[in-house]
Amino acid sequence: YPLAKDMLFQILLMALVVSSSVAESDKPHTASPATGHHPEELKLSQHATGRRGRAFRGAVLAAQPVEPAGGNPSPNGKEAPIDQEDTGSTTGGNQFLTRIASQLLFGLLYYLLIVSKYPDLKDTEPTAPALELQKENEVMALCKVSGRNCLLSWCCSGPRAAHTFHSVGELSYWPSLFLMSVVPCCTLWFMNARTDLNEKLGGQRRSFCMSCLCSCCCSCCVIAQDAEALDLTMGVQTGLCGVYENVV
Repeated sequence: YPLAKDMLFQILLMALVVSSSVAESDKPHTASPATGHHPEELKLSQHATGRRGRAFRGAVLAAQPVEPAGGNPSPNGKEAPIDQEDTGSTTGGNQFLTRIASQLLFGLLYYLLIVSKYPDLKDTEPTAPALELQKENEVMALCKVSGRNCLLSWCCSGPRAAHTFHSVGELSYWPSLFLMSVVPCCTLWFMNARTDLNEKLGGQRRSFCMSCLCSCCCSCCVIAQDAEALDLTMGVQTGLCGVYENVV
């Protein structure tokens, strides 16, 4: 009996193992043991996932701002605006330096051609035509100024004014040229309101306010009037390339 019982237990156990093996072999091999999905379904799922990933990356790249060439991208993806104030200040600074350089360069040529050959005023008394010219205001006096002095006063104000200051004896040519190139209005105002320039040319010293107004609003007229009065007093004519005797 015990032997029969053990044999029956072994038979049942073997039957269980065999049935289990048969059941496993009867299962279709189209399923994945890890995921429980069909291989073709798994491939389709992976393909769709890859397409979604590529589409997502494309959308992210498209949403990124484009960096402008030679500059930093702005937060909104737009090109950063140019600072007009900085550009204007740079342009103004360049124009100022260009003016100073041109005045100094022409001033050197003007000195060699004209100032070095022009007589000094010293104690020479103003002539009657010079007195008449100085009685006029700066604007009306411009009608009586020669074309050469008008041209020099308008186009080369620094050298022409420095020439007058130097010949009258109020300030040497080179300091005058530098000051008239850098701060022309202030220099002209000071020479007409705080020196004997006008009195030596047959006029009267200008008041503080009137000299400031004329120097700032019509500096070329002031320079031309003084230049013509100097020529009339010295009896010469200032030319474009030299000094000539005044023929009456």
